[in-house]
Amino acid sequence: ERIHTLGYIPTAIEENAVLVHEKLDLLEERVHTQLTELCRVRQDLKQTVFVNHWNTLHPSDDPFGISFDRTDAGTFLIDQVLENSPAARGGLLVGDEIASVQGQSTKLVSQSALMSNIEDFEEGEEMVFKLLRKGETLFIWVNR
Repeated sequence: ERIHTLGYIPTAIEENAVLVHEKLDLLEERVHTQLTELCRVRQDLKQTVFVNHWNTLHPSDDPFGISFDRTDAGTFLIDQVLENSPAARGGLLVGDEIASVQGQSTKLVSQSALMSNIEDFEEGEEMVFKLLRKGETLFIWVNR
């Protein structure tokens, strides 16, 4: 009788382990789904905050429509481009690195100063961007 009881314990443990693994797999799938949705909501929120920020700062202006962060190389990586903005119409893309604007290197300019310089261009004016895109150097002319 004792041998039978001892033989039963490993079997029950194995069955419980299988059930635990199945439940963990389901939980992992649910967490992955929720994280994916959270990332989508975060991106939507970031876009909304960006649009609202521009609309607050420039309520009557046509915002240029980009946001960017400095890279270690001294360029600025574009992380947002508003749909139908001058930046989008001019061909600037998320992932482009701004190396210069109107011939002025970004290595010598702060992020706020660069944004201010871009925003100072009047409607109808054209500005030239030197960009790094996927390892290539491009010059893009953007009409405000």
